[in-house]
Amino acid sequence: MQSLFQVALVAPENVLFFHSPIQLYCAKQKVEFYLTARKICISLFYHSYIFIQTINFFLIIMIKVLIVNRCRASGMEGGTPLFHMIPE
Repeated sequence: MQSLFQVALVAPENVLFFHSPIQLYCAKQKVEFYLTARKICISLFYHSYIFIQTINFFLIIMIKVLIVNRCRASGMEGGTPLFHMIPE
């Protein structure tokens, strides 16, 4: 008579029954693989989001610096075109 092996893979209410230790081992390996893959995907998305936000931050600063420097080079004392749009 075969004995039954059981394991709670996701939650206690989702208990699966296996008829052999090999089925149990394969199921555990599959779950470990999917959990590892999920962690890697979450980590990649998180780090790519941080990377994109950092690049956006530096690009905005560079664009602001270029605009201010160009305005100053063209003779605008305030450094911004808005300063010279105000009527005197």
